Amino acid sequence: MGTIAKLSPYQAFEIDAVEGWLDDMALQGYWLESRGGGWFIFRETEPKTVRHRVDVRRSSWDSTDERKADYEEFGWEYVCALDSRLDIYRTTRSDAVELNTDEETLREALEKSQQALKWTVIICNILLVVILLGLASVFLRVGFFPILLTRNAVQLPLSALWILVFIFQTFREIRAYRALKTRPLLQRTAHTRELEKKRRKDIRLDYAMRLLILGLMVVNLILQAEDIRESVDLHTGDYAQYTVQQVLPEDAENNDGEWAFVYDRHLCQEYSFGQYTLSGSRDYDVRIYETRWAWLARGYARESARRNHADPITVPDHEEAWFCLGEPLMYQSKTPVQNVILLEGNLVIEISYLGPCDLRAAVMQQK
Repeated sequence: MGTIAKLSPYQAFEIDAVEGWLDDMALQGYWLESRGGGWFIFRETEPKTVRHRVDVRRSSWDSTDERKADYEEFGWEYVCALDSRLDIYRTTRSDAVELNTDEETLREALEKSQQALKWTVIICNILLVVILLGLASVFLRVGFFPILLTRNAVQLPLSALWILVFIFQTFREIRAYRALKTRPLLQRTAHTRELEKKRRKDIRLDYAMRLLILGLMVVNLILQAEDIRESVDLHTGDYAQYTVQQVLPEDAENNDGEWAFVYDRHLCQEYSFGQYTLSGSRDYDVRIYETRWAWLARGYARESARRNHADPITVPDHEEAWFCLGEPLMYQSKTPVQNVILLEGNLVIEISYLGPCDLRAAVMQQK
């Protein structure tokens, strides 16, 4: 006969359910031999009627060896540790003296032994709230569509899944702990095969989500490795019409050697270039998003206009356009600059300009 390894369907603090589950495993012909790394190791044997009991030590400093000797006199065999303060004993003798006989004493000892768990649950809840507030702050500050367009396509579902797994595990532990506090531990009726089946379904879901997250992490690493910028000639490219030489020729420096960066992202292709003006500074910046779908471009442009309190303007050959005077759209500056947002099909063009010319009037006359 061989051995099998199984994960417990119950949390360690659910001692009455763990005891019932181990009794049920023995009835099915699986004899507990050890526990390690969260796995219970069973040896296949003949079905037996066995009583398992979880002994709760008030402190991790309490001697297990002394308890072993005492319990052996009562007919109980030490099996293994369940955690740092919980030990598993068993007996096949029907006349063996019951180990835990007082509900209040048992619950008090269990409460003390699980103080670390309480703090873990509290800290996890606080951390969860902080994470959710942080994400809400990011979305409010940065916006949804900028994150969608400027990050790898798998980063958002990866983050969402990680939070979902965290929430799933936390609420499962909280639910189990609350249920434990409302039932008599000494009745040992918590374990049923129906409940075990449901818990194992939760465990499979948990592991499936973890595997999915692992797979997305691998995909994300691959995509990040490919997310490399390339340079292109600015004046012979598809978007030369948005250069300072075309939009504001009166403030353009004669430099044919200028070039742009191209980022081949997963929901868009991003073009980015900055140009020097007659002031000798890099006062003219352009960022162009060529999105996969027009609704992405429309959503990004409108969200960007709303967040920057931009006023709508009319620009030839563009569906919608906006202008605002304030912070640059794409970098930090204490000096207010002129900003234009243009939308045409699946294209969004953002222009920030710090100079003496009228950017709004220039783009409204642009063909």
